[in-house]
Amino acid sequence: MTQYFYTVIATDAAGNISGRSATASAAPLAIRPDAPRNVAAVPSGSVIAVKVTWSLPREQAVGSYTVYRSTTSPVDPSTATALSCAIRGEGELGGATAQFSCNDQASLRRGVTYHYAVTQTADGLESPLSGEASAGFPGDEEPPALVSGLTVVPTEYGVSLHWDPNTEPDLARYTVYRGEVYGDEEEQVCLASAVEWLSPGTTEYFAERLPDGEEGCYFVDATDTSGNSLFLSERETTVVEFKELDLTPSVGTPEGSPVELTAHAVSDGVRLGWNDVADAVGYLVYRWDRDTGRYESVTPEPVTGTAWTDTTAPRGTTHFYWVRAVYADGTESLPGGGHAILTP
Repeated sequence: MTQYFYTVIATDAAGNISGRSATASAAPLAIRPDAPRNVAAVPSGSVIAVKVTWSLPREQAVGSYTVYRSTTSPVDPSTATALSCAIRGEGELGGATAQFSCNDQASLRRGVTYHYAVTQTADGLESPLSGEASAGFPGDEEPPALVSGLTVVPTEYGVSLHWDPNTEPDLARYTVYRGEVYGDEEEQVCLASAVEWLSPGTTEYFAERLPDGEEGCYFVDATDTSGNSLFLSERETTVVEFKELDLTPSVGTPEGSPVELTAHAVSDGVRLGWNDVADAVGYLVYRWDRDTGRYESVTPEPVTGTAWTDTTAPRGTTHFYWVRAVYADGTESLPGGGHAILTP
């Protein structure tokens, strides 16, 4: 606000001028800006969100805007939520009216009616509250029951989950969460993220994972057709901790091998592939044998190509391989390592 300063002098009929008076100052009184008009709230058709719009005559749109949201009417700015959504100008209506909008996507729930009002702020003064607009989403607020009977079973080819069916008619999906356990013995938490979304008729999930003794936690959350979830709303869930089987070989693969090995499951076993090593006349393939504690040869004679399929590998477990390049003098290179998971 601009401050103005004033002083006064007097002049008589002969044109003589007096000295200046003392200086006085003043600033114009601030005028509250006009309240926004034509407030409307339009719910989204695809996600739980509300687009709030308002307008003002162009010459009155001089400040910034605050959008208030409340679950009660009339909207009280002292208790309502002041939204942090970005204010967007929507251009002019009829050449003289400016329109603005704000997309509200912050923690809206089904089954709740939301009431909106807008103010304009200019020169530090907030306008009166606009008229209200309301919007809501049909649906209940009651989340599905806690998922029960969850079991987590480590296997030689991954981790298998099973749980009891939820028979509620509005069940929409299950969400599987996997994470790690943090904290001490007295208080532990499972910090997890969603890894799979499953249909309501599903009561099992399998995670194909390398059985290397890793520890972690799982839980399963149920969501209904209104988007309600015990975990998302109340952070209520049943956590099951697990430890994978550890099938990794006790003999480590050395570094520095010229062989770069890849291995993946195919219908008739494990398909191995590797690069062409200079001066090699063939390649020998070895598979880890847990009974003997050694990598045992599965190709008595060197393979002359750069790919080979192990059709003798049993299913339902994880296999670890070495491939060595063989040179003309009969020596072998350091092995390149890889693994493949064969589900049953």
